[in-house]
Amino acid sequence: NSLLSRVVAFVASLPAPQSPTSARGALLFASTGCATCHQPVLPLAKGGEARMFTDLLLHDLGPGLADTLPEPGAAASEWRTAPLAGLSDALSRRTGLLHDGRASSVEEAVLWHGGQAERAVRRFQALPRREKEALLAYVGRL
Repeated sequence: NSLLSRVVAFVASLPAPQSPTSARGALLFASTGCATCHQPVLPLAKGGEARMFTDLLLHDLGPGLADTLPEPGAAASEWRTAPLAGLSDALSRRTGLLHDGRASSVEEAVLWHGGQAERAVRRFQALPRREKEALLAYVGRL
């Protein structure tokens, strides 16, 4: 698939992300379910690993993120898990998040998720304010 090849080439060209220092944020990232699709580590074919925070798979993210121009072969609400590595750069440049730039913050991007991510969103919403802030800070530093 040429699209997947281009995504892999793009991700491979990104600088390695700084290792986040927030152990609490990393724990919350996993316990809310974010790491189910945004897997922190991917194994490399020749050994080693890449800290990209993706599984590169298609997931149904619900009607809120449906698009009239989806990826070929995918339903309008299906999206390949975007790598979160380099997210801090996107935030600093204020380019917008999600496939169309509609979210201006990590929290807004999380709240747009539906479909297969709905349970993770509900867990995120149920977090006490301080834990939610720790999780958002962790993701914002990727």
